[in-house]
Amino acid sequence: MDTGPNLMKKWIFDKAHSQLLFEARHLMIANVIGQIKDFDVQLQLKNGSFDHASFRMIATASSLSTGDLIRDQHLKAADFLFIEKYPTLQFITHTLEKNGPKTYRLNGTLSLKGVQKEISLTTTFGGPVVDSYTGEPRIGYSVYGEIDRRDWGIDFSLPLSNGGLAVSNRIKIRAELEFFQPVA
Repeated sequence: MDTGPNLMKKWIFDKAHSQLLFEARHLMIANVIGQIKDFDVQLQLKNGSFDHASFRMIATASSLSTGDLIRDQHLKAADFLFIEKYPTLQFITHTLEKNGPKTYRLNGTLSLKGVQKEISLTTTFGGPVVDSYTGEPRIGYSVYGEIDRRDWGIDFSLPLSNGGLAVSNRIKIRAELEFFQPVA
């Protein structure tokens, strides 16, 4: 009897145990961390292998939150994401290259503010495990990297007297993604 996860069976995105985060330096003295709360990820395994997974992530830009309403409104305006014109963000993988026992290089296209650019992210695979509470097989991916917001036409900036910027050009991104297979 096979008690492990059925690789060919569909893996379902577990939104309750997943997060999509970003971080920017503010005034070059502290980091502001935000999240996109409404997003969905589709996972496909190529050749039935976690080593050959592909992802398609779509996020609703209006669900951005940094914990400050005024800042959030500015980030959603034309200076930054311009959500009225570009309501979604999207990331689609092209390749997942194994570079360690559980680490990968995730290459794909990030669509942001109407611009598509190739990016490369670091990914760590977790699992598979069986959830002792539900009996469901589970896997996870921790994804992280850094982008330059100017590559997507987000170049709003206020220079500081010390030569720095009010908001860093480099933005750290991180996703914690969990998937499960329902128990029949």
